[in-house]
Amino acid sequence: MHRCGHCGREGTLQSIDPWVTLSGTTIEQPNPPFAPEETTTERRLQIWRCSVCGEPSLREYCWNDVYSDPSDAWDPKTIYPCEHEVTDLPEQVSRRYSEMMQVLFQPESFAVGAGRLLEAVCADRGITEGNLHPRLKQLAASGALPEPLANQARLVKEYRNIGGHDDDREITPQDVVLIRGFVEGLLEYLYWGPEKYKRALDAFEERQASRDRRAAADG
Repeated sequence: MHRCGHCGREGTLQSIDPWVTLSGTTIEQPNPPFAPEETTTERRLQIWRCSVCGEPSLREYCWNDVYSDPSDAWDPKTIYPCEHEVTDLPEQVSRRYSEMMQVLFQPESFAVGAGRLLEAVCADRGITEGNLHPRLKQLAASGALPEPLANQARLVKEYRNIGGHDDDREITPQDVVLIRGFVEGLLEYLYWGPEKYKRALDAFEERQASRDRRAAADG
């Protein structure tokens, strides 16, 4: 079941017709009994709208005109809002990130979840003693984070404190946008960015090796 990338609610996305066809391929087939003479596979774009928050999502998927039921579209990908690859995160960090994103529509719970995510990041870096404030100071002192990101992480911790206590301060939906941006910037620096670089470097080196093999064969 799809989750709205704006508010985090599950099962609230509704498709808005029509779709846009990006590309299509038609293949002629032998015609045994009950088989079509040809099939067409398309890559489509479609806008979805959240029935609760009203925000749009843009999704891309594959479609076969003969064999696909509306629920059977494959290779789905959300283009907007941006989706991050949680498999690039350590297991506990990934779990805390997913839990945080599931409560985007609950600002105080989201802030508390962001704090738990920061705790998981510190633990992944071997910093496990004390509460979150000294652990973030130790993380920054270790050189793992540049000062601007360290400052953002400390501000997220302050939002976490507000969300976790009963006082006259509240976390607003606007705060959620800010907290999410700070947290994802930290994850990009520590995990997503290095993993994207590694994949790009591996692909580049494979291209270089392929070129060298072809040159050796031609020589």
